Amino acid sequence: MRKALWKAISKINTSPKRRRLLFLSMLTAFYALLGLACWLLFGQRMFAGRTDWLICFIGYPAIIFGFLFGMLYLFNNENRNRPAEDK
Repeated sequence: MRKALWKAISKINTSPKRRRLLFLSMLTAFYALLGLACWLLFGQRMFAGRTDWLICFIGYPAIIFGFLFGMLYLFNNENRNRPAEDK
């Protein structure tokens, strides 16, 4: 998912900073929607009437899998594509 999204965004003709911001925001939104789908499938039946669990179902996947793992992916991707320094 991350690799395919990064390939699609890297084709956009903008600054590298804007591409990174777009990647992180789209990845975070994707995992938030995935958490919402899980809430709609399971959470409504198990936690009926408790909206605090809705925030947990949306927030944790968005922050952990979307934002933090997206940052790690960008960090590794930038280090991999950086040219080697002459010694």
